[in-house]
Amino acid sequence: MASLLPLLHDLLPMIIPSKVHIARDGELAAVVERAETPPWDSRTPRRDLPQSISAQQQTDDADIDDPRSLAPSQPAPQAEPIELLDREEISYDRSTTEPGCEGVQGARLGMRYPGEEPESDAAASGPRVFRKDAMVGVTDTMCATVLTVKPRSASAVHHHGEQDTIIYATSGHGVLLISPPLDPVKAIKAGIRGQAPTREEEQPRRHHLSPGDFAFVPAWTEHQVINEGDVGDVVWVVTRSGGEPVQVDLVGWGGERVG
Repeated sequence: MASLLPLLHDLLPMIIPSKVHIARDGELAAVVERAETPPWDSRTPRRDLPQSISAQQQTDDADIDDPRSLAPSQPAPQAEPIELLDREEISYDRSTTEPGCEGVQGARLGMRYPGEEPESDAAASGPRVFRKDAMVGVTDTMCATVLTVKPRSASAVHHHGEQDTIIYATSGHGVLLISPPLDPVKAIKAGIRGQAPTREEEQPRRHHLSPGDFAFVPAWTEHQVINEGDVGDVVWVVTRSGGEPVQVDLVGWGGERVG
C-alpha cells in the first residue's frame, strides 16, 4: 500500500481535477520593482573632436573633460552613447504611446497599486519598472507575471534561480541583455596564463524583442530588460517553472546580490 503513495501525486489531478483560474487585469496589483538607467545613457567623449588645437594645448596637462581647462575658442567636447557589441539597429514607429501608467513619484520598492498601475504624474521622472502577478500560487509547476518597463528604463540585472523562464513580448520594442557567454575551457586557460578576457567577451549579448516574439532564459542566467525608447511601454509576459516567482537582483553583471 505504501508503494502506491508516490502515485497519488499523478492520480489525484485525474480523479479530482483542478479548477480553472481566471485573472482579470483590473484585479491585478502593480508592484514597483528595482529599476536602473539604460546602459546606453552612460556617456563618453566623442572621438571626432575638432583638431584645431595648438601644439601647446595638446601637451597641456589639464584634463580636456574639464570645460574650465579649454581655451575660449575651443568648443567643449560633445558626448555620444556608448555602443554595446552585437547591437542590432532596428527602426520602428514610436509615434503613439501605449496605454498604461505614465509614472509614479517617490514610489518605494515593492509598493502595490491594487487594480491598476500608478496614474500619470507629470512630475515623475527616472527609470520605472512594474510587475503584475497574473498567475502565482495557482499551481506548483509554473507561474506567470506581467513585466512593464517604462520609457528610458531598465530592470536590474537579475536571474531567476533554479527556474527556467519563457518570455512573450506583448507590446513595445524591448532589449533583452544576456550575461556574457562563458567558455569553460577558455576560462581555465586564461586563468592559468593570467590573461584577462577581451572586451568582446565581457559584453552582454543583445536581443531585440518585438510584439509576438518569444525568448527562453535558462535557470541561473543573468539578464536585464531594457526600454530604450522615449515613448511607449515595453510589456512582456514572463512564465517561470515554479509556483512562485524567484528573482535575484544583482549589483551589475556577475555582481553580488542586492540587499
